[in-house]
Amino acid sequence: MIVDAAGNLHAAAGTVEGGRFAGKVATAPTGSLSYEPDDDAESEVAVRSVYTIPPGNLQPFLHKVELANRKLARAGIAERFELSTERRIIHSPDGSMMREVVDVTVNTPSISFAGWRYRSVTTRAANGQLLTFGGGQAASELACDYCGHTRARSKIINLQNEETGEWAHIGTNCLKLFLGVRPEGLWSLTEDFAASELADDDRDWSPGSMDSRVYDATALLAFTIAVADANGGFVSAARATREKPATADAVTRLLENHAELPPGSAERAAEVLAWIDQLDDSSDYQQTLRSLFTPDPDGNRVIGRKHIRLAASAVGSQAASAARELRAREARNVAEAAVKSYLAPAGTALKGLGVRARVVSVRQGVDYGYGAPDHVTLLDQNGHTLYWKASAGALPEGLVEGAQVELTSGTVKENRVSDFNGVWETVLTRLKATVLTDVASAAD
Repeated sequence: MIVDAAGNLHAAAGTVEGGRFAGKVATAPTGSLSYEPDDDAESEVAVRSVYTIPPGNLQPFLHKVELANRKLARAGIAERFELSTERRIIHSPDGSMMREVVDVTVNTPSISFAGWRYRSVTTRAANGQLLTFGGGQAASELACDYCGHTRARSKIINLQNEETGEWAHIGTNCLKLFLGVRPEGLWSLTEDFAASELADDDRDWSPGSMDSRVYDATALLAFTIAVADANGGFVSAARATREKPATADAVTRLLENHAELPPGSAERAAEVLAWIDQLDDSSDYQQTLRSLFTPDPDGNRVIGRKHIRLAASAVGSQAASAARELRAREARNVAEAAVKSYLAPAGTALKGLGVRARVVSVRQGVDYGYGAPDHVTLLDQNGHTLYWKASAGALPEGLVEGAQVELTSGTVKENRVSDFNGVWETVLTRLKATVLTDVASAAD
């Protein structure tokens, strides 16, 4: 009897007692592992592992895979780890919260040597159960078909002969004796990329896990509209104050506290979504906004926590777009009705002239610390276009779009051709007007 390098007893004739492959020591020369795909794709047993990780851990995960592929290259193995990713939304146990996770499917390289292909690895779990990573015929016990011993080994390598289809379950210490070479790269069959430190814990819904939280897009826009209405408009982070916090920050708190949507806000949010869906790619912002609100494969519109500020800006952008369209429509209406003449020469006083006009538009300007002025466009009974920049608070009650007014005093400041729509317009100053018919009365 002799003792081999693995510590097993051999009979004098060179056979190993009890092993199914006793006496079948390989005579193949020492070499490196190789990968040669089978012609029959169905004979391949793919070794796949699926890891569920937070989106923020995807790059560290990819880095670990890259390092593993470099290790395969150094071992002379041609094949590489390949992976695919799929993002999905998971819900908290009570259904009140959502967050995004990434399922990463990793295909482990299939390697072979001397006619034997490595299919899988069988190991024992802490509860005593056997686990096989891969596919094909798994070992029923941690018994080696070469030495015939069943002992407290950590794993059995499951191989299949590529010509005969025969299976062999070999202990790691006997691989060199069985194959004639100590193969490198078998670690790849059970590589788990230390996934535990990157994995998503679906039980964790604490504040520390908020980076991967996602929120319903309609609710986000609805809260944005409600907050903007309450604060007199959208407040950006740059213009935020203690009295008027940034709109996006207030929206985030409402979402995380599961507040109820204000009445009517969901309908208005739907209008914003419809506007986003029709955006073109004329600007980087529009392209990004449309991509951000694109439904996921399940048809859900969800926004990640880190993109709340960008998503909330859509409300202000849609309102600005609507205002631009309104001004353009008003400009076309004025241009169609206007005449190429002026009301009166510059310096003319309006008192006593009996000028009557219809209010075409009232637009609030920018507040530079003295109150926001109002830009008023009117059309008189003779088709003259009149323009008045009214100081903050100077508009009489009822002077709104569509109202009929009489200009009781004021002065013609200048006459000009508008750079905006090419209309001949008379610029008025120190104007006083009496509202003759408000919009409601006119409708009646």
